[in-house]
Amino acid sequence: MRYVQAESALFQMIDEEGVILDIESGHYFRINPTAVSIWLALEKPMGVKELSAAIAAEYDSDDETTQQDVSDTIAKLAELGLVGAFE
Repeated sequence: MRYVQAESALFQMIDEEGVILDIESGHYFRINPTAVSIWLALEKPMGVKELSAAIAAEYDSDDETTQQDVSDTIAKLAELGLVGAFE
């Protein structure tokens, strides 16, 4: 499965946090710096393993923990309609 930012989602950095606006619902979402890294990487379609490796390298963290955190973040973004998934 590969994931990518939803076309209806607009992103802006404010201080150290990211803000995503879902233009379809009008809802705003604040995301932390790690989620910002994930969000920015999803400008192009990526799988969880590929994305996890990039985030683990960026934050110098272990692959297993990072993969779980990335999976959880993507699941939440998908639940909110901010990322799309495809084969």
